[in-house]
Amino acid sequence: MLINAMKIRQKYMKMSKQDFPSFVKRFMGALDGNPVIKAPGDVYKKVDLKTHPIHPPKTEGDPWENEVLPDCGYKVKLEKGVYSVYKNEDDLAAKKPIKYDFVDLETFVTDMQTICGYVCDGPLKSFCFQRLSFLQSKFKLHSPLNEVRELAEQKAVSHRDFYNVRKVDTHIHAAACMNQKHLLRFIKRSLKQDGDLPVSKIGTKALTLQ
Repeated sequence: MLINAMKIRQKYMKMSKQDFPSFVKRFMGALDGNPVIKAPGDVYKKVDLKTHPIHPPKTEGDPWENEVLPDCGYKVKLEKGVYSVYKNEDDLAAKKPIKYDFVDLETFVTDMQTICGYVCDGPLKSFCFQRLSFLQSKFKLHSPLNEVRELAEQKAVSHRDFYNVRKVDTHIHAAACMNQKHLLRFIKRSLKQDGDLPVSKIGTKALTLQ
């Protein structure tokens, strides 16, 4: 089950153009009988600021005065739970979307139900808990040994990066959006106005709010 979950994760990371962890990729390749051999160019090399310069944002003027880019003409249409992007109105009328990898709604729901089933599996949860406890212990050992060194390296960075950028907390709790009275009013209004709208599909049967 854990291997199947990693395969599902690898599939979605590949579609979203993300790098799958190399260690797990080698493990999965050896398991399937297709060992992954690193090419000489796959090794990450340390680069300097000359080859990869940093372009920090401007600090002069009003930061809220940004140039609005002109409309590029792209059109968006929702089809079976997936947004399709078209270059122009002609491609939209001809139903010629821009080609990109994605899964349909039924495949996504099936994968999500599979992952939810794995989450509820007792032996698998016990195995993952032991593994996570081991990794947490390693990190706790790493923190007191290298915390001062990592902090000094972060302060030595001459530009803003992910670790020393000024962050703004935009996290909003769902409990703060409405009280019980407003929530009940929203549920009743949704049942009254959109009660016949299909919200789920089990096999060939479409389920509505009612």
